[in-house]
Amino acid sequence: MNIKIAGIFNIIALLLLVAGALAPGWVVFEQSSGKAVHIGLFYAVKNGYSSSLAFVGFIEFQIEVIIGIILCIIATILIFVYANGQKAHSYLMAPVILNLIAGIVTWVAVGRFLQAVLILDYGYDMGVPYSLILSGLGGVMLFVIMVVLIVKKTQDSNQIQTSQRIVMANTSKPQVNMGYSQDTPQQNGISPKYGV
Repeated sequence: MNIKIAGIFNIIALLLLVAGALAPGWVVFEQSSGKAVHIGLFYAVKNGYSSSLAFVGFIEFQIEVIIGIILCIIATILIFVYANGQKAHSYLMAPVILNLIAGIVTWVAVGRFLQAVLILDYGYDMGVPYSLILSGLGGVMLFVIMVVLIVKKTQDSNQIQTSQRIVMANTSKPQVNMGYSQDTPQQNGISPKYGV
């Protein structure tokens, strides 16, 4: 498997995380009269309301999502550095750990926010929280990419160990070549071309 494919999927997961963080769909209030309020982590959009909308800050969710995005960016860079052959195979564990932390942080934020949305759903007409879906898919992709990177690291380690065993097997037996060719018959160490 080409490691650059994992890097491309990491970019897709990063785009999902960024889209989920920036889209105003963390909380969606919809009414049958056509009025709607879409609340994101950083701003809110209202449709059909003439009064101003007081924005409720979600600083803890903002911090968690931003940490996940930053870790995903660093992991993506490290994957492509590894793919260019500039680092040893043990270097591949850094993106695995970063993707794990980014996925966990994102899922914690999404899970806590989803719990709050489900509580609000009992008293209000709620729409689909599409930002939660985007961020959740990004988190799932990070976990899948993490498993792929672990498999790749294991394959690389096995290939290196196999090649080291072959080299050791070839160098463990002393081989003496006295200058004779191996395919011609010899008598007493003298080549037949000398007529003996």
